[in-house]
Amino acid sequence: MKDDKIYEMLNDAEIDLNEYEVEELSSEEKERYKTRIRMEVKRMNMETRNKKNKNIRKIAAGMAAACAVAVGVAGFSNSALADSIYSNTIGKLIGATQGDKDEKELSDIYSTIGKESTELVSDNQCVLETDQSGVKISVSDVYCDGYLLYYTTTLSTDNEKLNESDWIMGPQSDKVMENVSINETLIQSVIGQPFEKAEDGSYVKMEQIDLSTLTDENDNPIDISDLKDFTVTWSIDTLEGYLSDAWDENGEYQTTTKVSGDWQLSFPVHVDTSKNETIAVNKEDNGVAVSQVIKTGAVLIVDMQLPDITGAPYNDPHNDPDIFITDEAGNAMWWLGGRFTPNEDGSQSERIMLLYNGESTIHISVTNKNGAGESIAELDVDLK
Repeated sequence: MKDDKIYEMLNDAEIDLNEYEVEELSSEEKERYKTRIRMEVKRMNMETRNKKNKNIRKIAAGMAAACAVAVGVAGFSNSALADSIYSNTIGKLIGATQGDKDEKELSDIYSTIGKESTELVSDNQCVLETDQSGVKISVSDVYCDGYLLYYTTTLSTDNEKLNESDWIMGPQSDKVMENVSINETLIQSVIGQPFEKAEDGSYVKMEQIDLSTLTDENDNPIDISDLKDFTVTWSIDTLEGYLSDAWDENGEYQTTTKVSGDWQLSFPVHVDTSKNETIAVNKEDNGVAVSQVIKTGAVLIVDMQLPDITGAPYNDPHNDPDIFITDEAGNAMWWLGGRFTPNEDGSQSERIMLLYNGESTIHISVTNKNGAGESIAELDVDLK
């Protein structure tokens, strides 16, 4: 499910924040709640597909409650064809999207990133595969343009209980994190994406890291913009399997089994900037301004400024306009991430990261989603 749809549902959910106590959370606790929200979205998608969900707003309200606690915080339908065109892991990822509510979006992302990725080759300087406690984890594909880093990992096991799982990740109840370091500096300790079950019984996932917002374990900014090559190390010490359509008495996803070990990987990353191009735009409409776009091998970055819309005529108390970006044919561009920075005057600086497939133009539409949906700005941006 796209983030904007999730946010729309959360905004529509009725919740009395006075019912909740204000509590300062640790970074680990925030990660745990964020993952719980992601898992609730996954549950919602599953229930929608199975036509079991009769009150989707009720689920949204539950997600909103979790948020209240944590405040502050070209596709292929044929997996055989995907396997023949992309690496084995990318092919599995594409195949695993079949039947998913977001199949088109996910397969587009995997295939586009996959075409621009480098398949890793083992050498004496890295550890591309680790086998602990009957669970083997390997890393195979890497994409890095200096802005975003993607890497794929595969998990396989002969543990019968673990193989019954729909997905596998660090146990949520124990706050088990994946630790990721760049050149031996810890950059994040997070829940991470789950390993999703593929058609062949293995489990695969693709991880994304925004290299422009890196911080160390003390939240100090890390700048690696000058690096052309670096080494990533990844580790986790506990894994647990989950079922997507079964819950325990507390409403948590039912687990299959838990396995402990010491899984550690290390792999080289080459920063490929050969396709990067910055284009000055400097267009403005009704206070919405686009300063520049940056094209890379698979990513389009849009830097823009949004005005303060809390006052007339929009009167949005959340100061949260909706941004919709389409290609020249009117198709939605897939969002990969981004960040916003609030300014003292109430305006916002936005950096939006989109999947890029060689589009020649994009159209940016900004609307007042918390009002009457009226248009704020319309901008066409030439990418050539």
